[in-house]
Amino acid sequence: TRSCLARGLGDVYKRQFYIKEDSAVTNIPLNRLHIRKNILVCSIVRGGQAIIPSGQDELHVGDYVVVVLTHARLNDIKDIIEG
Repeated sequence: TRSCLARGLGDVYKRQFYIKEDSAVTNIPLNRLHIRKNILVCSIVRGGQAIIPSGQDELHVGDYVVVVLTHARLNDIKDIIEG
């Protein structure tokens, strides 16, 4: 899902992703991922419970992840990391 949240100095977008398979972003603490500049992982929904993540939280298969970013070009959850 993509939507524009705010206008001001620039647009801010919210994206939601479903983690359907293991990848370069799963089972690794968020603080160890090299997340691109201007991307914020805001929420993880796991088993119907919302988690406001800290650096020690990990993404798991079956999670829904809400990301806020300053550009609309994010097509896959794996796109949050550099490289």
